[in-house]
Amino acid sequence: MRIYFAVALQMILIFGTMTGTCLFAAPVIEFETTSFDLGKPIEGEKAKAMFLFKNTGDTDLEITKVRAGCGCTNASATETKITPGNSAAIEAIFNTAGYPGNISKTVTVITNDPAHSSVVLKITGEVVPIAEIQPQRRLNLGNVKPGAIVLKDIVVVPKIEQRFRLVKVKSLGKRVTMLAFDKSKNKAGNYKLKIRFMAGSVLGRFNEQISIMTDLPGNPVIKCSVYGNVVSE
Repeated sequence: MRIYFAVALQMILIFGTMTGTCLFAAPVIEFETTSFDLGKPIEGEKAKAMFLFKNTGDTDLEITKVRAGCGCTNASATETKITPGNSAAIEAIFNTAGYPGNISKTVTVITNDPAHSSVVLKITGEVVPIAEIQPQRRLNLGNVKPGAIVLKDIVVVPKIEQRFRLVKVKSLGKRVTMLAFDKSKNKAGNYKLKIRFMAGSVLGRFNEQISIMTDLPGNPVIKCSVYGNVVSE
């Protein structure tokens, strides 16, 4: 009887150990850091942030989703399945065009780590503006009557020491067209653009984007916009 009891007890202990192993075995994602400072990239550059991590658990780690906080950032994992003891990285590319000044962006990583199923990564920096846009980067046309045509001048004032020329100006909307622009600096050391806004017959608010491409390395883009409201008389 004692022999049977000892054997049964031993089997229970073995089974309990095996069950415990199954219950507690899990992947563990461990980042070297969850914040990344881009420093001072020049506006229009595509700045890269890298977040290194390691699977310190004892089963495979799976990166099921990587989601950037806005459309200005593209993020992905260098590997989506990481075996125990191995490392990988989350790579994020931030397009600085249109974001002069201090920035703070996030990337959310979804994993099968039961303790860290969602990890938020933070990207910071100070984007150095290529130029100042006068009168404003966001030019308010106010209330515009249907069918009206509005002509406006935009002045690009360089803010960096490196010399550059304007290569191309493109409107991302249908109602703003570029009549003329200076490819080289004028006597005042600035660049002048003349735009035309055609209100059309559709009532409501509008926000037309304008991209100004330069000949700096990488062809960084300066972004500005024209907005307002088309209202009936």
